[in-house]
Formats: sequence, structure tokens, C-alpha cells
Amino acid sequence: MRLYGINVRGKKHDWVFTVPGKPEWVADWLADGLDADEVVNIIPLWAAALGLTRIWCWLQDRGFI
Repeated sequence: MRLYGINVRGKKHDWVFTVPGKPEWVADWLADGLDADEVVNIIPLWAAALGLTRIWCWLQDRGFI
């Protein structure tokens, strides 16, 4: 399972909901008109505010976080 973001466009705002899914499901989602992207990294706001995005992603990619 991987994490995917489903993008939903409302009248005033865009929303992204994260859902677990299998890569083979994505083709069906896209064929049904959903806008889905794989979520590779999730960075907390405090880490981004401190300029730690690159190190956070590096640690997350290697399984430390």
C-alpha cells in the first residue's frame, strides 16, 4: 500500500484527502475522473518553517521518520 492524495475541487476551495491505495488501483481512479497523486513525503509545518524540509525528506526517504 502507498499513500495517495485525492484532489477535490469545490466551488471556493481545493481539498486534498490522503488515502491508502495500491498502485494498480490508480488507473481505475484516473479513468473514473479522480485526480490522484502519490504522496512521497509529508513535512510538518514546523519543520518547513525552520528550513528543515530537505533533511526531513532525506530522513523520511530512508525510513528514520
